[in-house]
Amino acid sequence: MTDPDNIPPALEPPARSPTARRSHDDYRWTPGKAHAFLTALAQCGKVAEAARSVGMTRQSAYRLKSRSRLFAEHWPRALASGKARRKARGRSRGGAAR
Repeated sequence: MTDPDNIPPALEPPARSPTARRSHDDYRWTPGKAHAFLTALAQCGKVAEAARSVGMTRQSAYRLKSRSRLFAEHWPRALASGKARRKARGRSRGGAAR
């Protein structure tokens, strides 16, 4: 039989270790993310897809566009380039591009 005084204490969840906080770069637009977004937009022609590729949302991309003159200036050219690429890919596959 086990001595009740020698029973180990109940296992408790480990004390919370200080977790590393997410860097602001993870959820905020940085110059690098903006550049990568515009590059992706020029490749795919889809705002949501380009935003996801840099870990951001479509809505946040439009918000940045409304706040940043430089970003907004590059957006139309990147979007047009991406749409043209998509259309060309669709034609090369014998189908219509969306």
